[in-house]
Amino acid sequence: MTSMEGSPLFYTFFVGFAVMATAAVDRSSFNITIVTYGSPHTPLAAGLPYTAPAYELAVREIRETWGYTVRHVLVQAEEIETCADLEDYAYLVSEFYYRGWDQQSLFVLTLPGECFSVHIETRKMVNYVGTG
Repeated sequence: MTSMEGSPLFYTFFVGFAVMATAAVDRSSFNITIVTYGSPHTPLAAGLPYTAPAYELAVREIRETWGYTVRHVLVQAEEIETCADLEDYAYLVSEFYYRGWDQQSLFVLTLPGECFSVHIETRKMVNYVGTG
């Protein structure tokens, strides 16, 4: 049994993407910045108290297995308590992109699922109903 057995699907995505993106690159000089945007509160199943430990485990596994330099950043705000709040505070990701990212590493944005899929589908339904 490996330390990642039964881990979330994003681990597979990270590893597959990292291997494809760096096939011809010196791994010791390749840097990755993984940004996870979410809520610091537990009412949401996708809240960072539930998901951040899995992300950290995946980041550690990527570092240990492939030797990449990986920086993991949690973008969050205390005011984010609902899915609608996640949409309202999404500008925090662009602020980090333009002010906090070193521009020298691969930028990977990860989003815990619950709110992003449900909220997008809700907006589609509202748009559809509004046009009918």
